[in-house]
Amino acid sequence: DPDLPDGIVSIHWYRVFRRDRGSRGGGLAIYCPDGPQCRRREDLESSNLEAIWIEIRTNWRRPLLVCTIYRPPNCSCQFFEDFSAMLDNANNECKEIAVMGDMNINYLSDCTTSKQMRSVCEESSLTHLFTEPTRVTQNSKTLIDHIYVSN
Repeated sequence: DPDLPDGIVSIHWYRVFRRDRGSRGGGLAIYCPDGPQCRRREDLESSNLEAIWIEIRTNWRRPLLVCTIYRPPNCSCQFFEDFSAMLDNANNECKEIAVMGDMNINYLSDCTTSKQMRSVCEESSLTHLFTEPTRVTQNSKTLIDHIYVSN
């Protein structure tokens, strides 16, 4: 909710970066330790995707671009084009990349959306870190929460 002040969701010694959904509720947030080492990268974000990008700089390694993203269930095929374009922009930065979020795509499945997701990430030289289900119920086991890192 954009009317909700940052102070309500703040954590001491951390800075919050938010992308609120608006009147529908929900949205995304990334917490980063206070200080100049973290900054929002709105230039990498897409108006068509629910995603936040930040850049983390340290003295001991290359800068890291971190994206958190939410893909609603039954999202259109346009998602993959927009996601691929967003990753291309991030890759052009020549920095380490980590992308994570609730993709609502079962990575363990062999369905079309899973294949599309794997293809987009492979083209962007991203490796999926999970191999086990992240959501387990009595009737199913799925891997819908994804974390990708640059190779």
